[in-house]
Amino acid sequence: MNAKDLRIVFMGTPEFAVPSLRALVRS
Repeated sequence: MNAKDLRIVFMGTPEFAVPSLRALVRS
């Protein structure tokens, strides 16, 4: 997964963007 994929996911699911971003930071 690259930055472009992440942007698509975040724009498609704004409600999930924050928790998913936190998960990426922890991983």
